[in-house]
Amino acid sequence: MLKKSLFIFCILINFTFAFSQETTNPDRIPPPLGSLEMSGNGVRIFSGDMDPQAADNTDFGTTTLSNSITKTYLIGNEGMDDVVLTGTPVIRIVGADSAHFSVTLSPDSTTMVAYGGSSQSSFEITFTPDNERTYEAVIEIDTFIYNISRTYSFAIKAVASTTMSIEEATAIDKQIKVFQDATSNTVTVHTENSISIKNIRVFDVSGKLIQTKKIENTVNDHELNFSSSSNGVYFLSIETATSKVVKKIVI
Repeated sequence: MLKKSLFIFCILINFTFAFSQETTNPDRIPPPLGSLEMSGNGVRIFSGDMDPQAADNTDFGTTTLSNSITKTYLIGNEGMDDVVLTGTPVIRIVGADSAHFSVTLSPDSTTMVAYGGSSQSSFEITFTPDNERTYEAVIEIDTFIYNISRTYSFAIKAVASTTMSIEEATAIDKQIKVFQDATSNTVTVHTENSISIKNIRVFDVSGKLIQTKKIENTVNDHELNFSSSSNGVYFLSIETATSKVVKKIVI
């Protein structure tokens, strides 16, 4: 009887030790139990990580108020038992700023097969701000592994700003080009890479507003007519969804 009790005790000790290694020893051999493996940008994200970093896509970085940011994550299983994702929804976002993060692509499978299998699935989280500040939330994924339920969690954050960096503004400026046609006295404002223009204002050298063109479509070319304007220097103030670009022309 004593030998049987000792045998059962040893089994329980080994089971507890293997389970405790799931997130604390990343360099171990494949655990005997299933183990959810999460990564962003090819970098491992461990359960309980509350320190968002850009390297693993948990820090979304900075965007302007009119833009969103989407990050992709990969789920796998490095253990020797299946990992079943049991949550409803499968990917849950909690925290004070959870409303500003949304699951825009859900995993295509809720069962991550045992180690050595081909089961991997990705999901996407999109950040959409409404104010200039830092946003924080927590991703939670409920799992069922070898008759044990547990929740895998990690923190995410993002920053929204009303201003753009010099690099961002310069990049947009390079994607807006101005072409003049001396024969027809027209100027064409051309945009690249789906840059959206809201309106174009034309000023003379004294700062007087000469004409305004409100853009109500998403075409790449917008034509301005200068046939009734005097020869001279003019400035085109081109407003996009995120910035304002000024181009100089000579008629």
